[in-house]
Amino acid sequence: MLKLSVLGVALIALAAWTEGNTGCRNGMVCMESFTYTVTNHLIWPYFNNSIAFKIDGNKPVIHYMQQACEMEPKQFINFTATYYHQYGYYIDAINGIRDNYYNNGTYWEFWNATTALNVGVSYYIPSPGDRVLLKFTVDSSKQSTKRHYKRTANGRLS
Repeated sequence: MLKLSVLGVALIALAAWTEGNTGCRNGMVCMESFTYTVTNHLIWPYFNNSIAFKIDGNKPVIHYMQQACEMEPKQFINFTATYYHQYGYYIDAINGIRDNYYNNGTYWEFWNATTALNVGVSYYIPSPGDRVLLKFTVDSSKQSTKRHYKRTANGRLS
């Protein structure tokens, strides 16, 4: 009887916690959650920031990107995007790191775990357990030789 009432209290506490928690913070694991990560290892300032989200209906990743900026503004400072009617939002910059595809092949690549996605942030709906990643990367076909990029005074990469 004691085991049953302890289990009942634990289930009630879990239900109350999952109802009110939208961010899954402090290392807690949420039911129906996914992880959103932004990473840049190409140019300074380098970063690798993650946040867990409780899935909120059928909202696309762009919704959670905005939520990350509001919930954790020191890690997810900002992002900019260009909207294309046919394709949705294209991510131009995250935390002040701007792509420059035409000059040096850099861009923000969209992944789930270890697989690059063929759909954008406007259309991808996270599923429980997803590990969504936006990674600043270089298109190897545009890069003539491997080199480290640095930011110039005007914010561009050289």
